[in-house]
Amino acid sequence: MLRRSREFVAAAYEWVALLADRWQIPAALLAVLCVAYTLHRLRPVKKQVPFESLLADCIALRDAGAYYLAADAVANLLEKHELTRLERATLHNLLADIIYRQEALRPVPIRTNVEKLLEHHQRAIELGHRATAADVLRFARAQEWLGRGRKAYAAYREVLQRDPSSDQRRAALQALVRLLEGRPEQRDERRQYIEALLAEEGVSTPYLWWALQQAIGEALQRGQSQRAAKLLEQHGGRFRRDDLRGYYEYLWAWVDLARGRIDQAAPRVDWVDQWLADHPRIDARLDQAGYLPALNRWLRGRIHLADGRPQQALETFIRTLGLQSHGEIFVRATIGRIEALAALERHDRAIAVLDEAVRRLERDPALLASARPRLRQLLLRIYRERHERQDYPSAVRYLAKALELTPKDEKLAYYTLIERLAIENEQAAADTHDPEQAARYHAAAGRYYEQALPGARDAEHEAALLWSAAQQYDAAGRLEDLRRVLKTFVERRSVDPRLPRALLQLGRSYAAEGKFDEAAGWYRQLIERFPMLEEASRARLLTAEGLIASGGHDAEAEKMLVDLLEDERIAPQALVYRDALLALCNLLYDQGRYSEAISRIEEFLDLYPDDPERLLVQFLRADAYRHSAYGLRDGTIGRDAPRPRRLAEARRRFREAARAYAAFLAALPPVVRSGPAGPGDDPFAPASAPSDELPEPAGTLTPEELRFYPRLALMYRGDCLFELNTPESLAEALAVYRQVVATYQNEPAALVAQIQIANIRLRQGRMTEAARAVERARWLLETIPDQAFGSLPGLDTRADWDRYLKAVMRSPLLSGVFREAG
Repeated sequence: MLRRSREFVAAAYEWVALLADRWQIPAALLAVLCVAYTLHRLRPVKKQVPFESLLADCIALRDAGAYYLAADAVANLLEKHELTRLERATLHNLLADIIYRQEALRPVPIRTNVEKLLEHHQRAIELGHRATAADVLRFARAQEWLGRGRKAYAAYREVLQRDPSSDQRRAALQALVRLLEGRPEQRDERRQYIEALLAEEGVSTPYLWWALQQAIGEALQRGQSQRAAKLLEQHGGRFRRDDLRGYYEYLWAWVDLARGRIDQAAPRVDWVDQWLADHPRIDARLDQAGYLPALNRWLRGRIHLADGRPQQALETFIRTLGLQSHGEIFVRATIGRIEALAALERHDRAIAVLDEAVRRLERDPALLASARPRLRQLLLRIYRERHERQDYPSAVRYLAKALELTPKDEKLAYYTLIERLAIENEQAAADTHDPEQAARYHAAAGRYYEQALPGARDAEHEAALLWSAAQQYDAAGRLEDLRRVLKTFVERRSVDPRLPRALLQLGRSYAAEGKFDEAAGWYRQLIERFPMLEEASRARLLTAEGLIASGGHDAEAEKMLVDLLEDERIAPQALVYRDALLALCNLLYDQGRYSEAISRIEEFLDLYPDDPERLLVQFLRADAYRHSAYGLRDGTIGRDAPRPRRLAEARRRFREAARAYAAFLAALPPVVRSGPAGPGDDPFAPASAPSDELPEPAGTLTPEELRFYPRLALMYRGDCLFELNTPESLAEALAVYRQVVATYQNEPAALVAQIQIANIRLRQGRMTEAARAVERARWLLETIPDQAFGSLPGLDTRADWDRYLKAVMRSPLLSGVFREAG
């Protein structure tokens, strides 16, 4: 029966051949006839047909190219016939082969079909089939189609160990060369496979053309242009013929370019273009091994890049894709486009081209597996160039794309790139002057440090990654992320020199959100575990500050601050001593204990004359003197002392406050100072109108504070001089108030100062000038913008001020003057 089946198929072939020349009947007719006959043979019959005959029929369908029908026939046998274990193994193996042949015809195999191929291959092995070299080669190819490079690589190597035929050996070698491209760690192995390919005897011209391209490309990647030239001379003799000369000249142009001989490479490329125009290509297999028109156009683009002409290179690579937009040339042209766009500083477009190419390559996993390492190397090269130019934003983008192209199973490379990306984001944050952008870079750096944790080499490396992530989250203001990472750090590191800082940082993160109880818990743990360290002292200070901020615990906080200052282990030179003293100064001031505050403030200024916060402390000292002077004058302070003594001390403190305000104003940056408008010992320059531009910060004073505090200091100094009520002090106060009017004429402060000028004139008995001062205040009122009002209690609006000034004009002291003037 098997013999008759084969005779029938042979006769069908002869019939088709006989009719082909006369009626051009397609060869598919043979498949139809075979199908009809085979289905006839496979129909249910009462007589049992031998398995060998049924198998032969299925093989006949496969060999005739009727893959779908052959697969159906095999599936039918597996489903409806009682078969031995070995017979089932044979059919599964045959079905795998049928699917393989069908998918090999497609430009890009269908993934689900390839997976079915592997299922049947595996089932055949499980049922006892002993895989041949051809079976393993088929398995390897399927794995490559699915983009499983490591499995494919192992299977191709197994083929070489199974006594393959010459064709099978060459197919495996070619695949290994293809798979290992772009893998520097296996370049020596790849070179051995290439040399084995070139050593094959009696190979076809297309095979030699492909192998020679790989050999020269491998040598040039290593920077061995002399070796590439030697390989071409040794193995390129066949291409010196006139009908193949263009291939030979193209390879020499490639070598010349690698040698830096652009003046020789460019004419060769021109010559190849002319040769291609004069010599039609008739060998499709040669084109499949490397389409020369597209390759030559690609090489012209590389010449443009080497010659510093990225725009021409970009246009040439685009035209290359017009000649061939698939396979290896697509990868090469895409790499060239990205390089050219990066050289043109068109980084957005370069990234877009990369993303588009990867999406296309994902439809061809085998090509993607080959292209991925080369694209990654390109991105890393561009990243290094951008990094050296300190273009950190672009460097970050290219490095992130390189990470996307790095498989996770390449553990060392993958996690090394993640950590490098964290460091690059950290540098980008330090380089930018935009706080929001810096925060985004810090946050990204923190995330990447965290993501690098699974790749930590050891416990110390893991701790370093956790610590770096925490510091980046802290810089980004990401307090929840900071706490999560620091808690992990504390849990895993029972002994670490950074542990006290971690506990301190945890407490601070909670305090920053007003969660003082949680903060106190971490501070307490730090104090108990590391009582002798500076961090514990800092935790005590922060605990006190938390008690103050939460309210109702001033006495406890004061005790903690005093204990810190009296701790013999803490010297005044220590930063924590300085901070504790300043916190105590503020606490005493806020409690209205001005005499004690003054004592502590003067201690601070004596110990730290160059402190960054000296300006604020000087203002605080002046204000404490002023408040205490008013308290003594009004009897709210020291009421047990005799009144004359109390008033004398009040006058002394008003005088001291005036001098302290003057010292504060003198210590301001020159651009902030405003000068007096009259006599006195005031050290300032002539008055000038305030600028709309914020001044530069001075010490810890912000630009807004540099507008606010000088105005207060001027007004309060004038008030203190006014309270002294001597001819000299009134003259000085008059000068100060005039300075306020001149400097802040667009603010309500000018109105207050103008009223004080009127009061001084009244005290001096100069009624007419007092009335003029009030009139001046009414004129100023009309010029002050509406939005400037609302800073003084009871005088929130222009109308409030208007009513107040009219009331002043109607007062008994001034009404007569205004009537006489009227």
